[in-house]
Amino acid sequence: MNLKEKLKMISSDEKSDWVKKTKEKLAHAGARKNARRVALRVLDILEQRGMSQTALAAKMGVSRQQVTKIVRGEDNFTFETIDKLERALEVTLMTIVGPTDGGSDKGKRVRVPGKR
Repeated sequence: MNLKEKLKMISSDEKSDWVKKTKEKLAHAGARKNARRVALRVLDILEQRGMSQTALAAKMGVSRQQVTKIVRGEDNFTFETIDKLERALEVTLMTIVGPTDGGSDKGKRVRVPGKR
């Protein structure tokens, strides 16, 4: 059997969706990068405090599996999840920058009420 025959045997007639999947990955690259940043910060805080992931899950009122996703940087965080993390760890993980439309808060950091 020659090379051409071998390639034909192992190749598929189905069209690959590699390009589509790659574009989707690139579109979400920023979100994954931020999720990894949060994960590293949470892991640092847990280590500094000698706190387990199980204890964090209990304080947040979520499953241990959810915390595992967070510390692996696999979670696509909602504002609710960030809020639960901030409350459980008593830290600020996210700061929202004020309006940039020429208003009086232009470029100022805005603290969310009730946050540390």
